[in-house]
Amino acid sequence: MIRLSRLWRRGGELSRTAGNARARWTARESLVLELRDEDGRRGQGEASPLEGYSPDSIDAAERALEALRELRLPEPAGPELPALDVPLSPSARCAFETAWLDLAARRAGRSLPALLGAEPAARAAVGALLPAEPLAAQLAAAEEAWRRGFRSLKVKLGAVGGWEAELDLLGALRRRFGPELRLRADANGAFCPGELPSRFRDLEPFGLELLEEPVSGRDWRDVPEAPFLLAADESLQRLEPELFEAFRRGVARVAVLKPTTLGGPASCLALAKRLAPLRVRPLVGHAFEGPLAFAAGAALALALAPELASGLDRHVGLSAWPEVELPFAPGPELRSWEAPGLGLSLEPP
Repeated sequence: MIRLSRLWRRGGELSRTAGNARARWTARESLVLELRDEDGRRGQGEASPLEGYSPDSIDAAERALEALRELRLPEPAGPELPALDVPLSPSARCAFETAWLDLAARRAGRSLPALLGAEPAARAAVGALLPAEPLAAQLAAAEEAWRRGFRSLKVKLGAVGGWEAELDLLGALRRRFGPELRLRADANGAFCPGELPSRFRDLEPFGLELLEEPVSGRDWRDVPEAPFLLAADESLQRLEPELFEAFRRGVARVAVLKPTTLGGPASCLALAKRLAPLRVRPLVGHAFEGPLAFAAGAALALALAPELASGLDRHVGLSAWPEVELPFAPGPELRSWEAPGLGLSLEPP
């Protein structure tokens, strides 16, 4: 039988501020969940809700996961997850799914990407996120990312400066790196439907690959066609009918899958499968989580083998865990690993 053996909090200050159009973060806190089988093998997962972004809180996740202490679950025989009578918040569900899959993979002597269906030598392209800092600092970060081999860069709109300054940044990036650059922008739902035609016209000259979350929730009903791909991110947390209609119409054509906010890697795989008949492309992203959630996202990206580069560069959230190595993410691509499960495990302080 499988039982919850340990649950602890871990947090730390970030090496620099993370942010978007709506919030700033200077620290991250996580819950680490550990499951064990009768032979002492363990699987770990992480709940790292991001305040002001995730649909739940770390306190809600902790209450939900504490309720698992009373459960005794059958041993995993594969990637299928057991039914739970205990309701779990999205980040708590992510911790449980990750820990269960990690344990299942370790029992089978397989890596988590392989358990989820990735090819043995799978690779997945990665894009870099520019920091929420003034223009000069973003240009310097872009130069460093380009030097490291990244050819996909993302700018957070509304995070620093006004609209004209952001257009100047996009123009500077396009001029500096030319057509080889796959340039992305993320509005985090900050636009109003009525202003989208003018926003799209302003952005069109820069040859964007995609724009993430131009609006949120039910506002997808009024989104017009764009001269670049539109991606849903935060809106996937609620799955309003208006968003599905935007997928059906082909207005929204990309789904940004973040296990922390959507319930875990298995839940994200199920959502990708649900959206596949609508020809919606998956793209795996992060919410500045710690290493366990990052590894779970990497396994998901390797299993999905998406056409679009994932957003899983080594982000600033990992600076709260400086002692943890992530050899599967050396730079502009993710590489599948041979070690069982997540390929890493953590110990409480």
